[in-house]
Amino acid sequence: RALGDGGHEAVALTSLGLAALAAGDVPRSAAAYAQALAMTVADDEVGLARILMGAGGIALALGEHAPAARLFGA
Repeated sequence: RALGDGGHEAVALTSLGLAALAAGDVPRSAAAYAQALAMTVADDEVGLARILMGAGGIALALGEHAPAARLFGA
């Protein structure tokens, strides 16, 4: 953060979100993906896709199958 490189920080947060989700820590995963989304620019299609996939994983972990399906198909 001290370097001011938001793009790489967003990628790191996305990875943290994935790792937390894999470990079963849904709240930590959601927080990491939310932070990543806040710093991802609208024209970063790959970054946004990764965040949407993460959100789908969170929805699935919470048993929200219909929202998960929509997010995976976004």
